[in-house]
Amino acid sequence: MDVKILRLWFPLVLAFVLSACSGGSTGPTEAQARAMLEEDIQKFSQGCIQLLEFRKTQEQPMDSLMSVSATVRIEFLQDCVWPNERLVVVSKIVPGVSPNVRKGDQRIVSLDFLFEKADGGWKPVRPKDATSAPTR
Repeated sequence: MDVKILRLWFPLVLAFVLSACSGGSTGPTEAQARAMLEEDIQKFSQGCIQLLEFRKTQEQPMDSLMSVSATVRIEFLQDCVWPNERLVVVSKIVPGVSPNVRKGDQRIVSLDFLFEKADGGWKPVRPKDATSAPTR
């Protein structure tokens, strides 16, 4: 290989390697945000929801916090009552209550998550309960 060509390619290859190592993103990865949502779904949906797709769409720094937006596609695994389009909390069918979603129904939902910078990465910020402010 010609030395001139090598000199031209070296800066490009070096820039590519450095940008790949930096990750380009300052916030939590898509995999971290997806794992947080899957954990919440498992914990709160009582077996009514399955996460089918997850796509991180934006991140916004807020001092020591990072707001992450995502679009997700979920499927309902049984008839149930879904009280709010922006929550993963789902109530199983209670006698006398009419379900508002049926087994097999799918929804695409836009969600926002908060993460706090912690030693070794990002830690999810979660509310203590559905009516309280997030805790760290």
